[in-house]
Amino acid sequence: MHIALESPDQPDVIALIAELDAYQDTLYPPESRHALALTSLKQPHVRFAVARDAAAQAIGCGAVVLGAEGGELKRMYVHPRGRGQGVAKAMLALLEAEARHAGCHLLKLETGPYQPEALGLYARSGYERCGPFGKYTNDPLSVFMQKRLAANMPSAFAGLAVLAFALLLGLAPGERAHAQSASAPTSSASKEKTMSAHASGLFEVKLSPQALGDANADASLGRMLIDKSFSGDLVGTSKGEMLMAGTAVKGSAGYVAIERVTGALGGRSGSFVLQHTGTMNRGVPQLSVTVVPDSGSGQLLGLTGLLAIIIADGKHRYEFDYTLPAQE
Repeated sequence: MHIALESPDQPDVIALIAELDAYQDTLYPPESRHALALTSLKQPHVRFAVARDAAAQAIGCGAVVLGAEGGELKRMYVHPRGRGQGVAKAMLALLEAEARHAGCHLLKLETGPYQPEALGLYARSGYERCGPFGKYTNDPLSVFMQKRLAANMPSAFAGLAVLAFALLLGLAPGERAHAQSASAPTSSASKEKTMSAHASGLFEVKLSPQALGDANADASLGRMLIDKSFSGDLVGTSKGEMLMAGTAVKGSAGYVAIERVTGALGGRSGSFVLQHTGTMNRGVPQLSVTVVPDSGSGQLLGLTGLLAIIIADGKHRYEFDYTLPAQE
């Protein structure tokens, strides 16, 4: 599953919205339905999310309409074949993150009493019932809910277009996270000759919010999939997963992550695993990104090392100090 902000004006997404309309037609009369038209969903103050399955087919959608007094969730729908997989919860998390990043601290929604699954999702996610808002009026076929978004959550929960806390820990431009060691570790068990080297280059990253395994998990916890590409002395891609936690204190948070990198390092091909452990203590970052011992394969067998992540001039850069068995 992959969830990202997309245009609603796509054939498979339009078909998904039409399914939602047809479904709601069976539940509520026209005067109790308050759907947004496609043209409204394309406005600049609307963030529209699409969930896609492994075949890249649209299986879910949702939107948040941003306004001066808060945001409103609209057009939340998951196709039957995508249900039971945490799609709705992951979309909701992304839309909340987008709203928070835009400075929105209150989300509201209108749904109906004949949608118990939706009501349950919103309640588990921290939404509480409230009265009519905006242009809505009292209607026995309308249920109104709202949720206050923490204004001081770290940037980890911003949208995919925002620099990911879990990979950059909110570092200021040009700042480098403090590593636990200044040089690459060496294996005490290895008796063979080794060579030390330094690699640097750029990388791009895409994060996909995912549902946690526990549907009732605290809202301050998050999970994302990592998809990265490297260039420079390390050429390749990586895929992994992260878990993160925010706190009620501004600038304090933490994350852990595992990613497997596959490609070529200094001309030697293979793969290896990186382990991330990061904290931010009231704005002060501490980050360790280490090669998991004995995770190297192919020509990277025996690799050890420490990787630093830097942001400068709007680009993501890595500095990698590593050790490999010397080639004969």
